[in-house]
Amino acid sequence: MNTDSRFTNLLPPEAVCPGCGGDNGCAVAHDQPAESCWCMTLSLPAEALNRVKRKYPGSACLCRDCLMKLAADLPATTA
Repeated sequence: MNTDSRFTNLLPPEAVCPGCGGDNGCAVAHDQPAESCWCMTLSLPAEALNRVKRKYPGSACLCRDCLMKLAADLPATTA
């Protein structure tokens, strides 16, 4: 993940992760088909997605590292 501002200043706003300020790797933000995006292969608990929406309302997508960190910080649930 490159968070060097000289690099991220060249990115469109929708390609910058609101968590770390680096490239979020969003396929759509880089003019690629949505189905080719890394996030399309993830399966996250609903609470992880809800936490993203609460913490970063109306912002760009998180990068994989920030999303995984946020999901890992969720309390474990028992079945």
